[in-house]
Amino acid sequence: MNDDSRQLFDDLLCQWHHWSRGYRPIADVGSSPMFHQCKSGKQYEEQYDIAEQALDDDAMKAVDFHVYELPPTQRTALQINARNLATGRSVWSSVRLPADTAERAIVLAGARAALLARLMAAGII
Repeated sequence: MNDDSRQLFDDLLCQWHHWSRGYRPIADVGSSPMFHQCKSGKQYEEQYDIAEQALDDDAMKAVDFHVYELPPTQRTALQINARNLATGRSVWSSVRLPADTAERAIVLAGARAALLARLMAAGII
């Protein structure tokens, strides 16, 4: 993988991490379940901005779907990698991953390759 495609994939994982932190599977307290999925424009947004946001949300839902279709070890490796990319530091880890750094790198490389292949097959990348 060359540097440009690696950077784009890292950006996609970072966006997915930020999106998944704000995702709520159920409506907030006090909101109507009927209108929970409706997207209304803000005063400063134009139709293009609303359509762009809807496309980004759909792409993040697709990434989320494909991440959760991977085996648990690979899914955890991608979640930790996305969190480290989002924070800009490599401080997050998980006890579900191998303790050895080389083994963790192999698991992460396999997870990234599997996700990239799935996303390319789905037409997201």
